[in-house]
Formats: sequence, C-alpha cells, structure tokens
Amino acid sequence: MDYVWIVVSLGLVLLAIYHYIASKKEELENNSKRFLKEYENSLERTLSSEEYESLSYYFQKKKEGLSSGYYINDDTANDLDFDLIYSMLNNTNSSVGREVLYALLRIPSFSAKHLSKMDETANFFMKEEEQRLATQQVFTQIGYTKNHSVYETLEKLMSFQAPGVLGDYLGTIALIASIVVMLGIRADVGLISFLLVLSYQVIRYFQKKAVIFPYLDCVRWLVRLLYGTKKLNALSMELPYEQGEILKKLYEDSKEILPGMFTIACGADASGSLLDSFMDYVRIVFHVDLIHFSKVLKKIQKKEENFFQLYEALGYLECGIATAAFRNKLPYYSFPDLTNSLEENYRVVDVIHPLVKDAVANSMDTKKSVLLTGSNASGKSTFLKAIALNALLSQSLATSPSREYHGCFYRMMSSMSHRDAIASGDSYYMVEIKALKQIVDAANEDHASAPLLCFLDEVLRGTNTMERIAASGEVLRALSKKSLCFAATHDIELTTDLSEEYSNYHFEEGFVKEDIHYSYEILPGPATSRNAIKLLAQIGFDEKIVDAAWKRAQKSLLF
Repeated sequence: MDYVWIVVSLGLVLLAIYHYIASKKEELENNSKRFLKEYENSLERTLSSEEYESLSYYFQKKKEGLSSGYYINDDTANDLDFDLIYSMLNNTNSSVGREVLYALLRIPSFSAKHLSKMDETANFFMKEEEQRLATQQVFTQIGYTKNHSVYETLEKLMSFQAPGVLGDYLGTIALIASIVVMLGIRADVGLISFLLVLSYQVIRYFQKKAVIFPYLDCVRWLVRLLYGTKKLNALSMELPYEQGEILKKLYEDSKEILPGMFTIACGADASGSLLDSFMDYVRIVFHVDLIHFSKVLKKIQKKEENFFQLYEALGYLECGIATAAFRNKLPYYSFPDLTNSLEENYRVVDVIHPLVKDAVANSMDTKKSVLLTGSNASGKSTFLKAIALNALLSQSLATSPSREYHGCFYRMMSSMSHRDAIASGDSYYMVEIKALKQIVDAANEDHASAPLLCFLDEVLRGTNTMERIAASGEVLRALSKKSLCFAATHDIELTTDLSEEYSNYHFEEGFVKEDIHYSYEILPGPATSRNAIKLLAQIGFDEKIVDAAWKRAQKSLLF
C-alpha cells in the first residue's frame, strides 16, 4: 500500500513538471509569434500618463547632468507628436528598454561613435533573426515594473538604510524553541508559546514589509536583470563594439548577490507557482526574505556603479532591437552622414514622414535656410515635421527615413503648434513670441555644442497682417544668420524680402472637376496659387458667401 502512495505521488510530481515544461514551451512559442508580428507590422501599444511619467524619469536625470545642456524640450516634442513616434518605435519588452529608448529620443547624440554603435547593433539584429528572437525572450522574462521607474528605484535603493534584523533572528529562534517545547516537553505551553510568537512574527513581518516592500521589489528586479544577463551571455552573441564582453564583465562583477536569493523570490521571477506559494508562508513565518534583504542590500550598494552600468547596457541593447524593427517597417532608410560644420550643404534625398502611410517622398539640397509657401493643407507642416524627425531619428537611432541624408549634428527646436496658456493668462500671441524668443536665444549661444536646426510654422500668426510681416521678417532674418531655419508662411511678401537669406520652396494643388488634388511634392520657388476660398466652396458653404468672398478678395490689394 505504501508503494501505491509513492507511485501516485511520484506521478503527480512528474505531471506537474510536464505541465510546467509544456506551459513554458507554449509561452516561448507564443512570444516568438508575437515578436515576428510586431517586427513586421505597426505596433499598437498605448501607454497611460502614469507609465509615461515613470519611464521618463531616466531622461529627467540624464538631462540634469548633460554637459551640453541640450535636449528636446517639451514644446518641440509636442510639435513632433512625440508620443505617437515613441509608440511606433517602442518595440521593447522590458522597463529598462523602454526607459532608455525614451531618453535616447529626447537627448539626440552628437557622437559619430554612438551612431556607429547603434547602426551596427541594429544591423546585427536585422541579420540574425534567431539571436534577435532569443534576446527578446530574455527581455520578456526581465519584464516590466509596475508604475514606477527602474532607474528611480535603483537610486532610492542605493541610499536606503535597511531596518535591523536582530528582532527577526530572535523571533525565528523563539518560534523554533516553542515548537521544540510543544513536541518534546509540554504540549500546552509549547502551543500557547508557538501561537504567541507566530502572531508576533506575522505582525512584525507585515509592518517591516510595508517599509521595505518597494526596495524588496527592486532587489527582485535586479535579480531578474542578472539572470537575464546570464542568459544573454549564454547565447554567445558576437555583438559589435564589445557589447557582449561588457555584459559578461558586469555580470561577473555583480553575480555575488545571487546566492540565497530564492528566499526573496523563487528563481528570477515569482510566478505564482506552488513553490512560490509555499515560500510565501516560509517568508512570513521565518522572515527569511527580510533577513536576506538586509545582507544583500549591503552587497548591492557596494556595487552601485555596476548596476547602473548594467541598466544602461541592457537598455541600449534592447534599443538596438527596436531600431532594427523600425528600419524593417520603413520602405527604405539610410545611415546619416553628419559633420560638425554648417559650411556644407544640407541635403536629403526622398525623405518621408514615418507616421504617414504611403508618404510622398521629397528631396532638398540647400546651403541657406528654407522658406516654405503654399496653399492650405498642401503639405507644408507635414514636410517640416518630416525634416525635424529625420534629424532626430538620425541623431538618436542612426536611422534616417530617407535614401540619403547629409547634414550636421544639430540642436533642434520648433515653434509650430501653440495655444492660449489659460493657467498663466498668456494669449496665443504671447505664448508664441516667448517660444520664438527661446529659439532666437538658443541660436545665439556661441558656446553651444552644435548649431541650431529650427522649425517655424506660420510665424506670428497670432497678430495682424502688417505687423506680422514686418516682425516675422526680422525674426527670420536673424535666425538665418545663426541657424539653419525651416519656416512655413502664407505671407508671400516674405519670399521677396528674404530672398537673400532663404531658399524659396513651395507646395501647390490642382483641381480635377472642382475637387482639390494635392501632390505633396515640394517645388522650387515661391507659391503662386491660393485655395482658401475654393475650400469654402468645396465643403459646402453657401454660394452667396463664396461669391462675395471672391469679389472682396479681388478688390484687396493684398490678393
């Protein structure tokens, strides 16, 4: 009979093991299918405002220590639809990857070495599909933290003073002693003692757990980072720029925290298994996780620099995968050819806006700033954003959405989509001129790390025509002397007034059976057509209003 129970027990254990292995295999297969689908198709990942706030923490800390002091400010990010761009690029499967990706996009690089490193990393993952899928599996196992930044928690962990553990040791000893008394000396006394000590242990556990829980969770996450690094090292990938060797060294220098970590979390990640449930009771009763946490925290704090380097190295590696996926979705791309001088021509061939489906490609070759004119909805604003995003993606992910891009390492600023600031009481015009003042000041910074590339859409649209033309002309003239400026305007007078400082380009429309057709192709010279009144007719305004508008326009000296 005893043998029957042994066989049944062994069978149940084997069944549990088989079920675990089968579920893990299915999980890996499902992950691989998802990775391939996301690599080929547009992502549909949306993040909450809380998630954006947490993932931007690393960027906020990085910008505080920038020697150049330059980063993509909030106004420029909003102008470029940064959230949409980030969502499109965010092919990451861990918190560390998405935090580092966000920082890379908000802090463009001025280093040719950085761009070469990103280019080679992306190329590696584009060519080595099996390695890419295996690497993504590892980052999926590292996973996400919930509503808090990994980098922020790391910072707090490094300065945290853990509570003493003497009470935990004494409580555990007392609990064991009460069990001994209950079983071998006097059952009633031992049972009462056991229940009292157990109550003390449970209450003390949850009181201390409330204090250290965020840090305990971070230690568990560090363990996942280390196990993930160990698995990446086991893949034996020949990564460019010695990234593989860097990961191996960081792991070897940090792995001393791993022994005994099963007391804090089973394996690299608590997953809700029977073993995890059993260990939860062990932790509550004997405080093994609290005791070990205090020990391991001292080891972690001694290796502070290692863990921050590991965070950045892993994040950068996953950004290489995100870059590879982005390149794969583009119809074409190029590696940017960038210099540190404004003396050479700015040249881009067949640049496209990465968010626009079936985008029309445009090219430009100019040594001067650019003034864009054209009718409403003809493509001026989209072209400005395409040029700006081309520069941003080139200097962050080493990927130009064009066939060729020759330019400079730039600082970038824009003034494109303002609105009244109700909280501060500023009108649209005040908001706009304050933004323009920031751009003019940035252009005049002689000590700046790189020249300014700026984008202006309908300069000073918030004021009357006469003053707008006079003031915007002088602002644009000043910017042309110290920056490369791309500006769009409806004020045709500026094309003549600024002909020496700016190259004139335009967009135009055509009409097919009274319907307006836009080519979205940029053409040399100033615009010669207008369509505002035609658009009134096209969307169904009363004919009397349209005819009266035509007559008034024909009488106007400005038309």
